[in-house]
Amino acid sequence: RIAAILLLIWVGILFTRKVRRDAERQEVLTNEIQKINSGLETIIIERTKKLEETLADLSNINSKLNSQNEGLNESAFVSIINLDKDILSVNDLFCEKLGYSKPELIGKRFGSLDAGMDKEEFWSDIWESLFSGKIWRGEILNKTKSGELIWLDTVVVPVKDNSGKIFEFLSISFDITERKEMEQALIETEEKNG
Repeated sequence: RIAAILLLIWVGILFTRKVRRDAERQEVLTNEIQKINSGLETIIIERTKKLEETLADLSNINSKLNSQNEGLNESAFVSIINLDKDILSVNDLFCEKLGYSKPELIGKRFGSLDAGMDKEEFWSDIWESLFSGKIWRGEILNKTKSGELIWLDTVVVPVKDNSGKIFEFLSISFDITERKEMEQALIETEEKNG
C-alpha cells in the first residue's frame, strides 16, 4: 500500500510539474502572441495613419485637378480622342461654339469638322506625330454646324498609361478666329496700300 501511495504521489508530482511546464509554456506563448499583436497593432496604426495622409493628399490633388479642369472647360474646347481617331467626349464649350450636340460629335472622326482646307497629308502628319508620342500644336480651320469658319489654336497630347503606352489623345483648342481675321484684314490693307 505504501508503494501504491508513493506511486500516486510520484505520479501527482510528475503531473503537477507537467501542468506547470505546460502553463509556463502557455504563458510564454501568450506573452509572445501579445508582443506580436502589439507590434501588429503598431504597424496597423502607422500604416492607417500613412493611408489617411495619402488619402488627404489625393483629395487635395483631386480638388486642384477639378479646379483646373473647371477653368479649362470654361476657356477652351476640350475633346478626348481614341486610338481609332474618333471623338470619345467633348466639353460643353466645344458643343456651344461649334453648334453640335454631344451625341452628334461622339464617334465622329477627329478632324472631320475641318473646313476642307487642310489636305490629307496635314492630318497624316498630325497622327504620325501623335502616335510616335509627340505633342502636336498647330492651327486648324474648322466649320461650325451652321457653316461658319472658326480658327482654332490646338494642342493634342498623347495620353499614356503607367507603362508609357498611349491609350487616347487629349485635344485642347482656343478660338483664334478674331486674331486670324485681323491678320487677314492687315494683309489685305497692306496689299491695297501697296
